[in-house]
Amino acid sequence: MNLNIEKYKLAISLLFIYTLGFTINVLVPLISDDFSYMRMGLDLSSHYQHYMTWSGRLEADLISSTILQFDSVLIKSLINTFPLVALCYFVYKIVSLYSESDPLITTLIAFSCYFLFNPNLGQTTFWIVGSANYLWTTTFCIIFTYSICLLTTLDKISKKEEIIIYASAVLAGCSSEASSALMVSASALALLYNYFVTNKNKRITTISFILCLVGFLVLVGAPGNKVRLASDVFSAWRDMGLFEKVEYHFTERIPSLMRYLKFELAISLFCFILFVIKSKYKFTKSTFYLYIAPFIGFSFIILILIFSPYTPERSVNILTVILAIPICASINNLTKWIKVTITFLIVIVMLVNWSHVYSSYSRVYIQDVMRRAYIHEMISKEIYDIKLPLYNFSNFFKEFDLWDLFSNEYEIARYFGAKKVTVIPVNVDYSYLSTQPNYTCKIDEGTEKEKAYSINFYVDSFNDVLLIGETNSSKGTIDGLTKINTSINTNSGKHQYELPSNNITIFDRNFIVVRVPSVGINKSKEITVSLNGSDCTVEINR
Repeated sequence: MNLNIEKYKLAISLLFIYTLGFTINVLVPLISDDFSYMRMGLDLSSHYQHYMTWSGRLEADLISSTILQFDSVLIKSLINTFPLVALCYFVYKIVSLYSESDPLITTLIAFSCYFLFNPNLGQTTFWIVGSANYLWTTTFCIIFTYSICLLTTLDKISKKEEIIIYASAVLAGCSSEASSALMVSASALALLYNYFVTNKNKRITTISFILCLVGFLVLVGAPGNKVRLASDVFSAWRDMGLFEKVEYHFTERIPSLMRYLKFELAISLFCFILFVIKSKYKFTKSTFYLYIAPFIGFSFIILILIFSPYTPERSVNILTVILAIPICASINNLTKWIKVTITFLIVIVMLVNWSHVYSSYSRVYIQDVMRRAYIHEMISKEIYDIKLPLYNFSNFFKEFDLWDLFSNEYEIARYFGAKKVTVIPVNVDYSYLSTQPNYTCKIDEGTEKEKAYSINFYVDSFNDVLLIGETNSSKGTIDGLTKINTSINTNSGKHQYELPSNNITIFDRNFIVVRVPSVGINKSKEITVSLNGSDCTVEINR
């Protein structure tokens, strides 16, 4: 009966995690390198050329190229959410080997840690190419970590487990440079341990080490790595001596890499100290595997990255999972109601973060719909030189939850059948042009033709944002305006400002953006803006 309850709890938690991941995944459009990897497809000659001239990450390249062959966003999202669930499941399996582990609590804590402390959530998890390089490879490494735990703990390995161990060894070895180096080192230690201490599973441990090592050599030995390293981008790093690289790594890189991880590290260390005190300073197998080994792994990754010429925040994605293991183990050792309460509170905080990510990604999803509609409209008019606004994110709980904003303009143009696409940064969430009411104000200067302007507004995290747009009757009248007199009439009274403004172009329309102190613009009754010395007033009827 208890076993069935555990299975139900595990199923419910994994379904919950899958639902949260899928709901975000389905909002992410094709971005950045997705277009080029989609075109690369499953053509082996293209992947060979890529391996020889750019990167040794054959595994990640094949995963992303395969997923991107599906036209359906639903199918891509269904596939790309799977490793997120597998990651949490195998953290639960690792903890279960050495300690009491409630499936509901462990998986939810693991997911919450991943979501809350991830150094760059959008780039590691929800962007297809980024996910293939970081989420998928991290998952393979955690599966192989579980395999190593089996090899050093169980007396006998089943045939099914043996197959999983071999497959995960290859996949972990081919994962990413720092992570695969950690996996090779861990499997080498497991080999020594099984040969000289436990005297068990020696054949399987040897084969798995060799497979992991081969995968690692395929990854780091790629000619493309040398070609890439020889580029001018890394010339300054190449010219540094070893001590300069160490100093640069710890003074410049680490603060950025640890932006969010430092909080998880502090919690993990606290959990370790709590466990040591509670266990009365006894050293057991669970102490090593659940507490000491994760900190060794953390230190290894931090140190090995000294030798990497480029360390974006996403490169330490695996540390989010490694540091979650002591937290999961420690919480599971608490009394029932305390661990349930702590889990509940952590999940609530995670859901607040998740809601911010969902809100922001939903707005960008609408921006993408608008961009696609505009592209198709231009092509239908036989206009093939197209200017697009860059995606604009807002309302984030954490700054680095957004995805990669690099725009491969050549590949975007090729994908949509245009000759040229230029992506222009804008400082406004233009999705509100589609979803908010579009008001019109008019200026009659005594001429035969009055000038009309569109008025849109929304509230962001810090300001009320006012968008004043030209129409056919007012083209060319707002270029160069740098200050706008604004009057907003709300229930709390009239608010008047003279504020700086900036001009932007969105889908061939000129707009003035004015950021107003928060006065409740969504509940305004009347808005007046002064344009070229004339007042333009719109009444808001709700």
